[in-house]
Amino acid sequence: LGPMCGITIEKPVANEAVLNALRHGLVLNAPAKDIIRFLPPLIIEKEDIDTLVERLPKIYEEVCS
Repeated sequence: LGPMCGITIEKPVANEAVLNALRHGLVLNAPAKDIIRFLPPLIIEKEDIDTLVERLPKIYEEVCS
């Protein structure tokens, strides 16, 4: 159990972003070409959320450049 969150991105690079996220130590999901989904566990810690917030912009920038 846990929250299900998703974001819509401007470019259809969700699959590439998911693969890049793995290289950055994050496990994400791409249900569509422009949607990135997060499925954190119910016991997620604040530090884990901070890590996601810190790394996600860099992950997206790397696949869009």
